[in-house]
Amino acid sequence: MSAAGSKMNTRDITLAHPLLQEAWHYLLEQWAVLHPNDPVPFLTQVFRPRAMQEAYYAQGRQPLLVVNDLRRKAGLGPIGPTENKRRITNSLPGSSRHERTPSEAFDIAFVKAGTKKELDWNPALFEQAARIIRKKFPQITWGADWNKNWRTSDERFIDAPHFQI
Repeated sequence: MSAAGSKMNTRDITLAHPLLQEAWHYLLEQWAVLHPNDPVPFLTQVFRPRAMQEAYYAQGRQPLLVVNDLRRKAGLGPIGPTENKRRITNSLPGSSRHERTPSEAFDIAFVKAGTKKELDWNPALFEQAARIIRKKFPQITWGADWNKNWRTSDERFIDAPHFQI
């Protein structure tokens, strides 16, 4: 990975496709009105350098030593054996929409109101965010509903924090 790639702010929404930038800002505006007392969405990933994608793809597929070496090369901290049992992406390095310029994907999480670090991974929060985004931007796909039928039970891989074009 180049020095520039390793220093790039991968949470910067300006690195995303203009449609995703508009959708993100719309989500924040609507969330503040519709869910003022709920945990607040924030970006966890926009652009993802190839080295990071390689590390993420290896997780859950390769031995921990290999995964942590790839994570180190990508500028990521090590993980433990339990975390290495979980696959976090199905996109091969070079094929993730996060790797495109501009990025064609972003990932979100939720921080509990009044805190700066306490995360809330309640699936209902991600579905509420998806409903807000897809109401105005139906062309955006939510990672827990790839076929856009609002049922997660028929999906092989659920990536609730993920949105893409």
